[in-house]
Amino acid sequence: APKVTVTEPTPVATPAAAPEVAPETPAQVEKQRSADPPQDLGRGGAQHKAMQQRLKAEAERLGFHATIEKAIPNGSVDVALERSGYTIACEISVSTTVDHEVGKVQKCRRAGFNHVVVICQEAARLEKIRMAVSSSLSPEERPSVGYFAIDEFLAQLAAMVADLPPPVGQSASESQTVRRGYQVKRQSPALSPEERQSREQAGIAQMAGVMKQRKKP
Repeated sequence: APKVTVTEPTPVATPAAAPEVAPETPAQVEKQRSADPPQDLGRGGAQHKAMQQRLKAEAERLGFHATIEKAIPNGSVDVALERSGYTIACEISVSTTVDHEVGKVQKCRRAGFNHVVVICQEAARLEKIRMAVSSSLSPEERPSVGYFAIDEFLAQLAAMVADLPPPVGQSASESQTVRRGYQVKRQSPALSPEERQSREQAGIAQMAGVMKQRKKP
């Protein structure tokens, strides 16, 4: 009789069950959160946007033309201010690096702004930025950059334009300015176009002088 060979079936390995992952405890979640890099609150951040909107509104009330995220070569300016040909680039620092702020100041200067202002609410951080920016500029260039908290800058801006004629479109006989947080109405004689231009030019020189005289923080 023919010989019959019986082959035993090869056993199939049962896949090991995946190990159960225990849910993270609140302490573990908090530890991971603190290890993550801080969220950039620069362009697009809620605090950054709120400060941009406030700067724009207050500057326009003082007769400046204000543009948020004004395009310049290789970037943009957080808030660009202009009045009578005098331009100020406002850069708001919330959480970006000091090197980043140095680069933005340099871009604004190359774009031709008369003055660049760094605005930061943390005094220690603002001082670090001031030191880093100053070291990258010549002694002649340093007066063209200022460093402020937002309230301080807005007060400075109001002082700069306090004695200027009202902006185009506003009554020449009655204008408003802000002194120490209060709106003050002023009565002034009507000016001829030549007188207005002369006073505006004098005001530009005054604005530049006030910014240059501002002491470091």
